[in-house]
Amino acid sequence: MTARNARLSTKLLARALAVLGANAVVTVAGRYAYERFSHDSAAAGAEDEAAALPQIRFQDGSGESHTLAEFRGRVVLLNVWAT
Repeated sequence: MTARNARLSTKLLARALAVLGANAVVTVAGRYAYERFSHDSAAAGAEDEAAALPQIRFQDGSGESHTLAEFRGRVVLLNVWAT
């Protein structure tokens, strides 16, 4: 193995380890956040606030009509684009 190939192999290994390390950090942080906030007593108050939301009706990309009530209990990302 030449010196150049050895340097490239070392760089590749370092990048792979960095990606694996970042993945581990994100996984642990996500698990911590889920356990910390998903069973919180504030969730009961959030349901009352959710009941006060207006009934918004929208169409998805395939043209089907939906309301926010259909997604109760799920995380919803609304991407509102105005031009």
